Amino acid sequence: PQLAFVISSIYWSLLLLFPHLILHPVDEPHSLPDTTAQPMRLPITTDLALHASPLFTLLIDFFVFESKFSKTHVQRVAPVAVVAFA
Repeated sequence: PQLAFVISSIYWSLLLLFPHLILHPVDEPHSLPDTTAQPMRLPITTDLALHASPLFTLLIDFFVFESKFSKTHVQRVAPVAVVAFA
C-alpha cells in the first residue's frame, strides 16, 4: 500500500515541477529533421488511472476500513511486535 503513495507522490511532483525529467521527446516518423520533437503525454484519463487512482484507493482504504486500536491493545501488542520484528 505504501508503494502506491510513493509512486503517486513522485510522479505528480515530477510532472508538475520538472516535466522534462519524465516526458521524453518523441520523433514523428514523417517530421523534418530540423523540427524539435514534442514530448509524448499520456491522455489525462490514462494518466489519472495509472498514477492517481492507487493513491485515492489507498486513502479510502485507510480512512474508511482501517481498524482502530485500543489503548490496551497498543500497550500489550506493540512491544511484542517490536521485539518480534526487530
